[in-house]
Amino acid sequence: ATDTGTIWDELHSQRKQSEPREVGYQMWRTFMKKIGKGGDLKRDDYFSDLMLKEWATEMCLIATDDDEENIRDDQILDLEEYGDYEDSGDFDSSSSMDEMIFRALEAAKGEPIKVGTLIRGSSIQPSPNLLHDHPLHKSTILVFQNDEKLSVGLILNLPDTDTYALNSKEGVLLTEMNVRYGGSSSAVEEGEEDKDKSSDDKPLVWLHCNAALRDLRIGAPLGDNGVWTCTQDQVARAIDLNLAFPEEFMAVEGLTVWEQEGGAGGIQGEVLAGNLEVVPPEQTSEVWQLLLTQAPLTVETLDENISISKKAWAMGADKIGDKDRAEGDSRFVYGSSTRVSDLADDALRVWMAIFLLGDGVSSAF
Repeated sequence: ATDTGTIWDELHSQRKQSEPREVGYQMWRTFMKKIGKGGDLKRDDYFSDLMLKEWATEMCLIATDDDEENIRDDQILDLEEYGDYEDSGDFDSSSSMDEMIFRALEAAKGEPIKVGTLIRGSSIQPSPNLLHDHPLHKSTILVFQNDEKLSVGLILNLPDTDTYALNSKEGVLLTEMNVRYGGSSSAVEEGEEDKDKSSDDKPLVWLHCNAALRDLRIGAPLGDNGVWTCTQDQVARAIDLNLAFPEEFMAVEGLTVWEQEGGAGGIQGEVLAGNLEVVPPEQTSEVWQLLLTQAPLTVETLDENISISKKAWAMGADKIGDKDRAEGDSRFVYGSSTRVSDLADDALRVWMAIFLLGDGVSSAF
């Protein structure tokens, strides 16, 4: 703790600071030194510090359509002037808006997004999910519902720590199924009963993308991209009769929902805004098979699961119609050697460690 006079004096001195991204951060460091904890300030590149600087960059230095009339010209961030970009000779700071317009026009040319389509997180840099909605960063999502009220997607690339004990009709344990985090919303409305699971559990959505299983009519098609949904009983019966291996199915818990907002929202709106991108239909099977190789989430499997997730995301790029930016932008976080594109990857890893690993988070870092 410190006295009011010291705080006031420091606030006054910070008014002379010309770099907005340093004001609050340096004030905190000053107070740490004054209370005798300067020895704890050994590094200034901790994840939380870097995220704070990026938050300050977006909130304090980049004008949006809503606030640009009320912001001074000298407050608008010129990233090249601040030295956050490499002198690579190929970056044009005026091209970002043109690229967004290009993406919107290209997306508008396509057909309405159908159920069963795979979509992926944006390749725009910096990532739209750097500071929020981290599970959508470099995600692979199955469109599960898309109507006039809302769009529903299932995130496929985030294995959870949970497994599900799948039993035969006779009650014999068949296998422990890997459960995936599909989103923060429940798969059924409150008050509805789930026939497949007890009332204490959240319901699972069961999926496969296997030609042999389709020929056997196990499940029902979601659109025409080869992805089928099925019941738990169908999965158990197929495995019990040796018609399929457990690894050929996905069990997804939770949904991701986008409201249509009068027809201008939903998944279609997210694609038009550049926040999501459609995976070419011919890539569906290959992306799916790669994601099936992910293991239940543990501290030991965290990084490998993320690596597979990123490979599947890159595989889902439209190499012809989409100006893919998967290699990342050339901007660094202010005052550090960390690229903003790498920070977004780190943010997803931290989110997984905190919200999916839970108790295992301390061992993950």
